[in-house]
Amino acid sequence: MEGRRQPKDRAITELSALALVCMLTPSPTASSSELIARHVLAELARHGGKTSLARVVGHDVKPGVQIDMGEGDEWSALRR
Repeated sequence: MEGRRQPKDRAITELSALALVCMLTPSPTASSSELIARHVLAELARHGGKTSLARVVGHDVKPGVQIDMGEGDEWSALRR
């Protein structure tokens, strides 16, 4: 809502953010998507948010729409 901003001295203490970087090449290859995600996460952390980043290509994430797509699916572990 416009005009209802949080005071600058008030930290975001209940926020946690996970940046899922979706690219085709695994680590340690440079990624502009990861760079952007790191900038966003740094700003959230500066305000007290708990942040983390995961490159999805580095995990065995099965295709589908369920929380757990079966044996070997690492999606549910990424969500935690």
